[in-house]
Amino acid sequence: MPTLELLPEDFSPTERQRGLDVMRNYEGRLIEGAGPEFDRAYGALWEEFGEKGELESRAVLLDDLAGPRPRNGGVVRYHLMSFHEGEQLVGIRDVFSVCFPSRKFCYVLLSHSLVMPQWRRSGVATLIRAAPAAA
Repeated sequence: MPTLELLPEDFSPTERQRGLDVMRNYEGRLIEGAGPEFDRAYGALWEEFGEKGELESRAVLLDDLAGPRPRNGGVVRYHLMSFHEGEQLVGIRDVFSVCFPSRKFCYVLLSHSLVMPQWRRSGVATLIRAAPAAA
């Protein structure tokens, strides 16, 4: 599972030091397809957002993870990121990016952000806010 590498410049100036401090305690992971990591992250997102009609089906998101898709001169990609303390899932972020290589420009569409209840106010949200920059 690829590690999500956050750089100092990925954090807003007001959160940079906190983010760098918090990064020492948690690991970010890029989820690239079906498997136990996807199942854990999707299950947590479904529990929070699914019944509210705010989450695509498992099949749709797995299809989105299958790879980038060309669209209107750009490339659309879905990114699913999880954060862990050891093996404990503590947070999730998912986003879509639309990049236009010829224009050297990307849009990032923020989808879901979830910090597991027992890790709220731990600083994990700082990492989740910075994660789209790494995507």
